[in-house]
Amino acid sequence: MDVYSQGKDAPQGSPAYELYAWVESLHELMDLLYGTFTEERWSHTYRSPSLKRLEKELLWYFEHPHGGDLDTIFSKSVAGYLGETLLNEVGGRWDWDENAGTSGLPVVRPDPVLGLDPVVPSTIVDQAVTEKSGLVFTETARSLRSVVRARQRKKENAGWQPERTPTPWVAREDLEAVTYARQLSDWSNRCYSIYYYTWADEAGGGIEHWNFQPESLDTMEALLRENFQTVEDYNRVADEPFWMQAAWYVGEYVVRRKRAQWQYLQVNPDAEPGTLYAADSYWTGSAFVRQRYRYDSHAEHPHEMLRAVLTGTGLREVVNRFNDPRNGGDYGP
Repeated sequence: MDVYSQGKDAPQGSPAYELYAWVESLHELMDLLYGTFTEERWSHTYRSPSLKRLEKELLWYFEHPHGGDLDTIFSKSVAGYLGETLLNEVGGRWDWDENAGTSGLPVVRPDPVLGLDPVVPSTIVDQAVTEKSGLVFTETARSLRSVVRARQRKKENAGWQPERTPTPWVAREDLEAVTYARQLSDWSNRCYSIYYYTWADEAGGGIEHWNFQPESLDTMEALLRENFQTVEDYNRVADEPFWMQAAWYVGEYVVRRKRAQWQYLQVNPDAEPGTLYAADSYWTGSAFVRQRYRYDSHAEHPHEMLRAVLTGTGLREVVNRFNDPRNGGDYGP
């Protein structure tokens, strides 16, 4: 049993259990950080060069805080990424310090041979937000790296590298945001092919009309009202290929016009009920569109967007729940 899983059955609130719970949460936190909180082009590498951009994102976010749990989740995800990056610099592992903060915090405990004190990533995140210099993360990494370099320069330590305990499920290629981004891209490409070659003609007007312009939303709304009197009528055929493609069109409209992105969350049978990846979560099990948290965080299932039309809401109104991009693609507060 590895050091992180030892606390699974420990009493809740004990350092061993809190360490287990923190490490167990890191995959979801990193997934959110990569997939929704940061800009699309951010380099999620767990290496020091990525920290400067991450701190910039952190400061931007807290100029426009969302409040409540979302701010906490974002701060925790940044602290998790920072900690993983520092572990790549100085080795060692995650630990839990029950004396840090008000009720204990996760800490990075560097490779023991370095003789360094534990580092508290959450405290460094708070420092960065307070100072607003944009240099706190990189200076922290540089300071720790200098200790590693000093040891490596000694002749008797030639070839030495810090040793670290791998953190389960945190490698970039294991993140759901990365894995499903590839699969969703393939899926969306297939949907586009169907749209281009058959669906647009079947829906009427061809791609010259179904061109992701606002007027096409009016046509979609008319198409829905022409074919369905009630939500129940729509529900009976919502899984048929034509209407699934119609839902894709509306979702893709939001992706193109509102700079949202397709996302898919796989159900985790071990997730606690009510959490993001649990079977009872509204968001698991089918593709949806969402703007990144750093912009707006609004999300919708496309089939629900179509369904809303049959409850009396205009499709343009539904789509306009997503903020309009402006200033070169960014979003207003």
